[in-house]
Amino acid sequence: MANSSTSTYPVDEARTEIAVAYRNAQYLADWVFPRVPVNLLTYKYMDYPLAESFTIPETRIGRRSAPNMVHFTASEQTSSCVDYALSDVVPHDDIRNAPRGADPVDRSVMLLSDLIALDRERRVAGLAFDASEFGNENKLALSGESQWSHADADPIRAIEDAKYSMLMMPTKLLFGPDVWRSVSTHPRVLKAVNRSSGDSGVATPAQVGDILQLEVRVGLAWATSSKPGQPPTLARLWGKKALMFHDSPNAGLAGPPTFGVTAQYGDRVTRVGHEDKLGGLRGGTGLIVGESVDERIIASRAGYLFDAAVA
Repeated sequence: MANSSTSTYPVDEARTEIAVAYRNAQYLADWVFPRVPVNLLTYKYMDYPLAESFTIPETRIGRRSAPNMVHFTASEQTSSCVDYALSDVVPHDDIRNAPRGADPVDRSVMLLSDLIALDRERRVAGLAFDASEFGNENKLALSGESQWSHADADPIRAIEDAKYSMLMMPTKLLFGPDVWRSVSTHPRVLKAVNRSSGDSGVATPAQVGDILQLEVRVGLAWATSSKPGQPPTLARLWGKKALMFHDSPNAGLAGPPTFGVTAQYGDRVTRVGHEDKLGGLRGGTGLIVGESVDERIIASRAGYLFDAAVA
């Protein structure tokens, strides 16, 4: 008879710590959209009118007058965190016959955590690089000689011009890998980095960041869109674009303006239990790894997108 706990997967605190601690340094989702805890799956955030921050009121006051009163308005928006999870069953035979010091269940937790993080990276790349999320005043589609893969282009000038057109000074700059390959070897960029006439070599993100006074990263994650069983067709998640944005150190749903955040309900969870129906003759250990999050751009004017940055 099957064990009554066949479909019961209680939370495993020790393996939850593995899932929570797992990080893949190539993934930039948390760097672009920092995590902000929320108390409920359905949460609220405030949308502040842009004009209120730039409309100068009368501040002069008479000796017996009351100061001018300013009214701040905001519209309350509602959104919900979404559950994302994956499961696996590790046969008991695999556990019993594993080499000394190896734990197939722990390994499965890490692999599932990586796939969940990869899916999050895909969602964030799709949202952050979506040109429809930006107004005409804070995006630029490059073409021809203005594309940074062209020898006559001037990536540093283009970025500086865009930076000083933004309402909030950016703090971070993200390149798609194809864009970075062109920028890092561009003669004009190398001359700026070398501070001389030298225009050969390869610039580093830190060097370009020093010139632009921005924290620079390159999105390097790969993924395949092939169906299981088909030969994998790998492609970069971050496309031929670059994103400059303001990331407030105190980012939050009601705090100072910031480009985007990730609302997170609770911590990542790992549930582990006995599985009789799967896992072969002797059954196995079933596990579920998941999290509840919602990625959201909350101040699109705090970002600037370079579309089609290279040919």
